[in-house]
Amino acid sequence: MNLMQGDTYVFPVAVNICGVPVTDKDVKRIEFIFGRVVKHYPEDVSYKDGKFLISLSQEDTFSLAGKVKYQTRVLFADGRVKSSPVCEGNVLISLSKQVLT
Repeated sequence: MNLMQGDTYVFPVAVNICGVPVTDKDVKRIEFIFGRVVKHYPEDVSYKDGKFLISLSQEDTFSLAGKVKYQTRVLFADGRVKSSPVCEGNVLISLSKQVLT
């Protein structure tokens, strides 16, 4: 995964834990971690067509730089918590640090 600081993104993510697809009906809460940026389903993340839609704002991506680790943690409806393996992406440095409005 490569991102650019200051850009906005919407990632459609199909969550699989131990090879089993996870849907909105299976979970109570999901934590999506991108470096220091954390998004939660259902508060910050929506669900559509079998995928969780994670939005990163300009402020979110400006707070990231270089190698960034990311992971997903799932709180299932039955109380179990399972995590994905930790992965790593790269955030490219932007010359501008201004949020465009």
